Amino acid sequence: MRPNPMLIGEIKKYLEKALPKINEKTEKDLLGREDEVLKKIKRMRLDPEAQERAKLFLEILKDENCKVDAETRKLIVFALYYLIKKQDLIPDWYPIVGYDDDVEVTNYIYRETVAEIEKYKKCAEKK
Repeated sequence: MRPNPMLIGEIKKYLEKALPKINEKTEKDLLGREDEVLKKIKRMRLDPEAQERAKLFLEILKDENCKVDAETRKLIVFALYYLIKKQDLIPDWYPIVGYDDDVEVTNYIYRETVAEIEKYKKCAEKK
């Protein structure tokens, strides 16, 4: 799926407001809602690559051995929290397009953190 410039602009605005509010408590709350996150990930089936990225994000947050830097961690928390948020840019109940913003957020955060994620993958392979 190619990036949607209009959605990316809105995502950046959303991210600017949300990022300062993300902390350890937010992450802990998110991990406590893992089942909810996994249900949303399953619904992203129109973009299997985004699904895999979202699963990887969850894996990264749960991994006690291989860590990513604090900024990447916050971005990942944002992406996963966005998936379970009731009111987002395009409500999920809209047929077909309802998950476009979820996919776009996932892919955008992946692109922004790819270098750190690649480091994580190398560490995780060594386990």
